[in-house]
Amino acid sequence: MKYIHVILFTFAFLASARTQADDTALFEKIQKNIVEKTLNRAPQKEKDIQAIIDKMGEKGEFKDIDYTDKAVASWTPCTHTSRLNQLIYAFCHPESAVYGNEELYKRICQGLTYWYDVNPKSTNWWWQNIGWPQSLGLSLCLMQGASPKPLPQELTAKMAKRMAEISAGPDRYTGANKQDVALVWFYIAMLTKDKEQLSHAVEQFYEPMAYTTEEGIQYDASYQQHGHQLYTSGYGTVVLNVFFKLAFFIKDTEYEKKEYTSILSDYIRNGIIPINRGAYTLFATGGRGHLSRIGATNGKGFATNIRQMADLDDPKYRETYLNAAARISGEKPADYGVKPWGHHYWTSNYSIHQRPEYTIDVHTTSTRTCRSENGNGENLKGYFAADGSMQIAVDGDEHFNIFPTWSWQHIPGTTVPNVPEVPLDKAWSVYGESDFCGGVDDGTYLCTTFHYVDSKFDINTKAHKSWFCFDNEIVCMGSGIESSNPNEIHTTVNQCLLKGDITTEDQKGHASTLGMGEHDSKNLKWVHHNKVSYYFPRPTDLHISSAECSGTWFDINTSTNKNLIKNNIFMTYINHGKMPENGDYVYYVMPNKSIPEAKKAMDKLTIKNTASLQYVYNHKLKMLQAVFHEPGEIKIKGVRLSASSPCIVLLTGIGTDSPKVHIADPLYKQESTQIYVKVPGMKERAIHVGFKTDKGHLGESVAYDLAKAETVR
Repeated sequence: MKYIHVILFTFAFLASARTQADDTALFEKIQKNIVEKTLNRAPQKEKDIQAIIDKMGEKGEFKDIDYTDKAVASWTPCTHTSRLNQLIYAFCHPESAVYGNEELYKRICQGLTYWYDVNPKSTNWWWQNIGWPQSLGLSLCLMQGASPKPLPQELTAKMAKRMAEISAGPDRYTGANKQDVALVWFYIAMLTKDKEQLSHAVEQFYEPMAYTTEEGIQYDASYQQHGHQLYTSGYGTVVLNVFFKLAFFIKDTEYEKKEYTSILSDYIRNGIIPINRGAYTLFATGGRGHLSRIGATNGKGFATNIRQMADLDDPKYRETYLNAAARISGEKPADYGVKPWGHHYWTSNYSIHQRPEYTIDVHTTSTRTCRSENGNGENLKGYFAADGSMQIAVDGDEHFNIFPTWSWQHIPGTTVPNVPEVPLDKAWSVYGESDFCGGVDDGTYLCTTFHYVDSKFDINTKAHKSWFCFDNEIVCMGSGIESSNPNEIHTTVNQCLLKGDITTEDQKGHASTLGMGEHDSKNLKWVHHNKVSYYFPRPTDLHISSAECSGTWFDINTSTNKNLIKNNIFMTYINHGKMPENGDYVYYVMPNKSIPEAKKAMDKLTIKNTASLQYVYNHKLKMLQAVFHEPGEIKIKGVRLSASSPCIVLLTGIGTDSPKVHIADPLYKQESTQIYVKVPGMKERAIHVGFKTDKGHLGESVAYDLAKAETVR
């Protein structure tokens, strides 16, 4: 028996030794990956490092930093960790002039010790849980794996302990926040060589890399955070930044999981890439940040991750990634490699319609999605930003940094009262009031619609708004406009940076060029500004302005400066007057076309615009797009379409052997509906439409081949 015990003990000892050896090899491999991934750019110049050191006091503090600051957004103590990161990078980089420098090493140790002793804190949880632990954690790992002289073990240990104390574990978070915190704990595990903690951090990191109906990547390839709020840019980009960082750190280890590539591929190709026009990101997609932070819609940072995905994903998508990266980085023009595409993001009440010549988007909100949030003193005037906003982008820079200076009552696409002061709702996660909100698409063309309803802050305004998207034109319609608000109701056609002349043409064909100032007309048929033509098929009470406007970033974001900003701005809106009853509007947007080009390119269209039914029949494309606000029937050019309940219909291929019907439920609660379709050359067909009812696909378009549908006898 004694010998058996000895043998068992020996086996256990050997197994333990083998496990320890395996763990050591794992940490060494990850450490090597971290060094290789991080030290991939040129080191700072010696004079720049010396300039940082010159700002330091004897204890390792920086004389120009207020360590008692508790600001929510622009938290000044973070400058301390940012400077330490630069010092550590230079110390660890073999090509640096100060590589291994003893004086620099002393300063790094002093700076870390001072940070630990002072322990500054912001009132914003993010700085403690994510901000400084994540950035400094990476630098501490560099000092552990790339430094010619590692930090004293005691200093590393107490820094890791402090990070663990103030950064709550990732289990309590969702979406991008979970991944950010998981990365912090990944660094903690690397610094403490804790295999169990390392495994848990990686597990938590991967958890959001799945489709969800909560915060995170949605089934429609959009991203939501802070409730059901569109955040494909902003929080949605954190997914990419953290993924590509950690994915490289754990490459060729037991933690590498390539099965998540397909989800990330769909998200990048159908979620991230389309929200960029050229080097700029569409402002609706980044929540409060894109509307109130300086330079936030500069999208060039996406290019690096997209290029990385080209090497990771299926080779058939490689050209898509590389083309996108080339135009987003600014290396190629905004139209480079762009293909016709249209997609309604049913989960987020958002639509994108793109052509090589332009991109437009529409952002709406409903009882199922959140309005544009304010919080942390940001986006203080964005109350109307998700109420049918429509961005028209040709070059992409049409709205770059416009926000301190534009009129927040005139966000492009919206129909709202021209109130003296924009309301400020409660912070975070405020849902809309509309039950009727949705869109239909076939992957190329789309129609999107919603019932604008706002009864808060005495806005008391309603409108049925729809957008019908073709190749040459986007037809914008509004009907049933009513309001008890005492101010004029304006539908803003566009508001953007002024660039070039504003030219017009009236109903009789008389052309003119408008100078700076305010202009009112009820007789204009065409307006053109900066590569975009606007067509008004009937006399419309139109206001056009071109003026120098001013404001400060502080007006919309209390963490920024109060410097006065000035921009020349173009704006045009339709004036529905005060307290309209059953008001309406129709206008066409024809991007990337002069007025003569637009006239030549315009398709023959037949339209109807009432509170119960809105549709556009495109004679050239043989396509009908229709919004049934209630049961109804359409008869036009040998086409008959009837619906038994509210729905959105896209009928294509009319007059061919294979017409298609795409249909969506804007109420998100119908299990089915019945439509009848008659097209030339085909007997009338009945389609019993079954809508998707699982939570992640409510509101998604369903498709039917009309030739295979039941014939009505």
